[in-house]
Amino acid sequence: MQEEESFSVRDSGLDLLEPGESEKKEVRRPMNAFLIFCKRHRSIVREKNPDLDNRSVTRILGGLWANLKEDEKMYLYRPSQTVQRCFYES
Repeated sequence: MQEEESFSVRDSGLDLLEPGESEKKEVRRPMNAFLIFCKRHRSIVREKNPDLDNRSVTRILGGLWANLKEDEKMYLYRPSQTVQRCFYES
């Protein structure tokens, strides 16, 4: 009869959560106006430039954002400010 090997997850090198640790998950900060802009426009820039890496796409998005007029940016500033206000008040 073969002897069963005992297997301990702790010995395996896997990092496990301690009891109650899952409750300590950090809440992610809300996106600012630029990040919302990037989320909405990244796919468009990727479609037009499929060969670019993510860093280059982000540079293009930054240039597009910098060239927007303030009134064009307001449609993103208002919602982001509302979400941020709610986040920091809670």
